[in-house]
Amino acid sequence: KAQYLKVTHLNRKYDSYDYSLKLATQSKAAAAASYRKTSFERAVDKALANDLPASAWSELQTAESEFLKQGIELAQKLQVLQTKLTQVTVDDELRSMGLETAYPLDPATNETATNSNATVVPPKKKKEAVTTAIKACAELTTKLQTLELNFIKSVVQAVGPEHGPSVRAALVGDVAARGSGNLLLAIQERPLTALLSAGDDQATATPPRVFMTRFPGDTTASQVENLREEVTAIIRAAKPGDEALLVLQTGGGTVTGYGLAAAQLIRLKEAGLKLVIAVEQVAASGGYMMCCVADRIIASPFAVLGSIGVISDIPNVYERLKKEGIEFQTVTAGKYKRTLTPTKKVTKEDFDKTKGDVEEILTLFRDFVAQNRPQLDIEKVATGETWFGEAAL
Repeated sequence: KAQYLKVTHLNRKYDSYDYSLKLATQSKAAAAASYRKTSFERAVDKALANDLPASAWSELQTAESEFLKQGIELAQKLQVLQTKLTQVTVDDELRSMGLETAYPLDPATNETATNSNATVVPPKKKKEAVTTAIKACAELTTKLQTLELNFIKSVVQAVGPEHGPSVRAALVGDVAARGSGNLLLAIQERPLTALLSAGDDQATATPPRVFMTRFPGDTTASQVENLREEVTAIIRAAKPGDEALLVLQTGGGTVTGYGLAAAQLIRLKEAGLKLVIAVEQVAASGGYMMCCVADRIIASPFAVLGSIGVISDIPNVYERLKKEGIEFQTVTAGKYKRTLTPTKKVTKEDFDKTKGDVEEILTLFRDFVAQNRPQLDIEKVATGETWFGEAAL
């Protein structure tokens, strides 16, 4: 069956890039948490959009504030009880193994327990205390769940019937991903009122990072599609102060292909990222066009850079075909629809037109280099020559 249209869910693809970047730079848990948060944010943002009336905003903020206040208090009490139950269980097991020396209970609290000096609690009383604590945990869990459900009711009431079904889809999807009772964590990570406000991206301060990618270009710059997606992923994941590093290896190729590749790198600059390009062996012609976009160019000592020029090679077999008695007919409309071709007799007019086209491309190339590297003497370097390493920089 013929396929005429392929639909790609770019958000899913870019989310996978984000996941991979966080997995590499932070941890699997951080990557998973970020993925869940992004999915929840996108669902809520799509559900509520930006057309809530002022009264709904007020109700939403009030409900959220109360939910966070009561929910955090219940969660803290629950955490204390669960910590105690865990300590008692571990202590009993260690004691049964004969461990009576000091050992760390909880590295986070820097507490230390000494079994040999601990007050011995009768098993019956200890069992009763554990049972009481378990019941208290169950009660707190029930209260937290009830509080969450009441908050959901308040949200639906605030947004009204127009947005209610969309909110339902967003919240049900979040519960399916996080599990029941975890809405408090989601709201703590990114409050709904902040999520729906413009300019709300208050990122946690992290050390600057460098995002590295490679471009091993061929003559058609066929890798530009991957570069486009990688640049988008970097822009989505980058924070202020981050940088991008491109390891470049190409001798250039088509004007259109490398023009598009350079445009992708310009996107990084427009997003506020400092761009460094490292040339391992060759960055000539279209490769040098890409280099010019960088804030800084690094090259190995004998890497070849430059070749600011344009070339057009067209083999011509007209005379050979004529000797063989073969005449190639081409029908065109438009004076310059076909100039130099492999099968057509070369005329001065056709040659001059093609030469003019090539010169026009060179002018565009030179202007691009001059704009992005104004420190160069463009008349001196735009000769098609190449230079090695430091001499080229």
